[in-house]
Amino acid sequence: MTGDPVTPTLVELWSKGFLAGHEDEAYALLKKNATAPAPADSQYNGRAGVAQYDKLGYIPYGLTLGTDCPDHGGDNDCTHPASATLEYSAADAALSTMAAGLGHRSDAKQFAARGQWYRNLWDQRTKQFRPRLADGEFLSPYDPISGDNAFHESGAYQYTWLVPQDPTGLVSLLGGRAASEKRLDDFFAYPHLIADPAGTARTDWVSSPYDYYAKTTYNPNNEPDLLAPYMYLWTGAPAKTATVIRAAYTLFTTGPDGMTGNDDLGEMSSWYVMSSLGIYPTMSGSNDFVLSTPQFPSTTVTIGRYGATQGGTLRISAPGVSDSARYITAAKVDDRSTQRSWVPWSAIRHGGSLAYTVSATPGSWATKTQDAPPSLHGPDDRRTTLSASASSAVAPTGTPTVRLTSSVVAQWPHRRLITQRVSVPAGWTARPASKTFAVRSEGLPTGVDTPVTIHIPAGTAAGSYPVTFRFTAPGVSSLTRHATVTLKDAKCAGTGAGCALALDADLDGTATVVATDAGNFDGSGWSYDAALLPPAGSRTVGGAPYFLPDPCGVAMNFLTARGQQLAVPAGRYSTLHVLGAAHGGDVTSQVTATYTDGTTAMVPFALTDWASSAGHNGNILAIAMPHRIKSGQGVDGPPVNLYAATLALDAGRTVQSITLPNNANAEIYALTFTA
Repeated sequence: MTGDPVTPTLVELWSKGFLAGHEDEAYALLKKNATAPAPADSQYNGRAGVAQYDKLGYIPYGLTLGTDCPDHGGDNDCTHPASATLEYSAADAALSTMAAGLGHRSDAKQFAARGQWYRNLWDQRTKQFRPRLADGEFLSPYDPISGDNAFHESGAYQYTWLVPQDPTGLVSLLGGRAASEKRLDDFFAYPHLIADPAGTARTDWVSSPYDYYAKTTYNPNNEPDLLAPYMYLWTGAPAKTATVIRAAYTLFTTGPDGMTGNDDLGEMSSWYVMSSLGIYPTMSGSNDFVLSTPQFPSTTVTIGRYGATQGGTLRISAPGVSDSARYITAAKVDDRSTQRSWVPWSAIRHGGSLAYTVSATPGSWATKTQDAPPSLHGPDDRRTTLSASASSAVAPTGTPTVRLTSSVVAQWPHRRLITQRVSVPAGWTARPASKTFAVRSEGLPTGVDTPVTIHIPAGTAAGSYPVTFRFTAPGVSSLTRHATVTLKDAKCAGTGAGCALALDADLDGTATVVATDAGNFDGSGWSYDAALLPPAGSRTVGGAPYFLPDPCGVAMNFLTARGQQLAVPAGRYSTLHVLGAAHGGDVTSQVTATYTDGTTAMVPFALTDWASSAGHNGNILAIAMPHRIKSGQGVDGPPVNLYAATLALDAGRTVQSITLPNNANAEIYALTFTA
């Protein structure tokens, strides 16, 4: 895995006394690991992104291995910069506790501050962690569902909760306790969970052990969001923690597949054991355990003796606990009542008792703000930066106006004014041409989007036209950004019903038994058999009309989705029909529809992997083929298919353009709009 797992591991061991006699040596090595790249002759990458992390407060998206980052093979933090940033920050926070415990006050302050750098990826507009570029801008276009592969083995939804050092701060970023609870409810599909816990765990949650990407729900099979069920404790909803955890228990069975996910170094089994006990460590080195409903009515834990630091018997009781009677209504630690949903390690390291009263109805236990577990909150980031970008637009000729959007990301203490000025070609106008606005950042990367309407003179010919944005603010360098308005003579292709687009295809995804190397659909040498595809022209496929490309020869016939804007012939359409397939697994993303009134809509979009036997996520199998072509070999299994997807549009507005997802695994064969 990427990130820095060695630091939290060793800090946790130190906090329990297991590094006795080696504390200073271990700390010196951990500090070096956290602040410097691995030696050039090392076989490990270490913190490959540490140079950028130190400079920017995050690892930027788009780094080149071997140039921007050391690359010794294997997983690399610079390949997954968003998740690595979050993991570095969590590891730094853990290391700050060790530094403080060993008397390194300056180091402790430094690492506690870096423990807040998770905030440097927070986009307040979307309420998500989002990759940033080296210039400070957030990655755009960006799909938080897939995370644009900036998160390792998950997307932004799963990594939202990877802030073990500062859940209180994360709750604040999400908008407070109520908003955070709602966000968790959506993440766990909570209404479904109440009705059908086991079914929801196997369907609504991530259901396959290695189905990491393109999900918006909880993944109980992997490390990034193991803490997530316990986040309810910081929202004042401990009853929901109990519901989620007991649903997750159903994924652990006594069969050969009884361990959910990949038990990396015992992380899934240890999650199950600690959760079953009802005491769970949330942050390495903090020496705090959160409390939740135990799985069993009575449990005895023998705490291994280690010098004078620990050893004894811990007895945990919850008489009558069951799947229905799962809510804690009262708790006692060594016969003393507590409303807090946590205990310090000092309270249980020599044993004692945890006694719970449970009920089938949630109570008020641990629901107040002061009942929540502690968080480690360091100083805010004091850096001062300004970055900016401006969107371009594509529209059919004859369009009178287009809307561009400028985006600034400001990060500074307190409040400053930004002035934006827009320049357009002669005869064109921009509204507003100038605007001054305030940005109160308070140390967070604060994004502000400003729509600008560009008025285009009648009769303007097809072509590309420049629009220039200039930004100034006190204390930072001025910025100039260039955008383009592209006008195209967009026309419906073919003679079929609806409005089919003739795509500017950029991939030859077909080959033949004679010319096996003519195409390369999946980038690994496999292609569709051109002889099995319909000929070019207007055809009805899967019940929808399309204008199909030429599958033969060396013609380009697929358009790879890379975030392109496609001009749409003026019209009011209710449905966008897409014919295509994915490779490397299913693609789940969004298409952006831009309307002539300047509004946009994000429309869910999915394509099924070409080698799947049936359509997924609403796709239907449109063209089935019994084999594919392997370069240099010829006919090869397995069967492959093209799938049809339908996307709902607003028929009450006129479409100006659509923007494809930025996912090169999605290949588009044909597009059609129908009323």
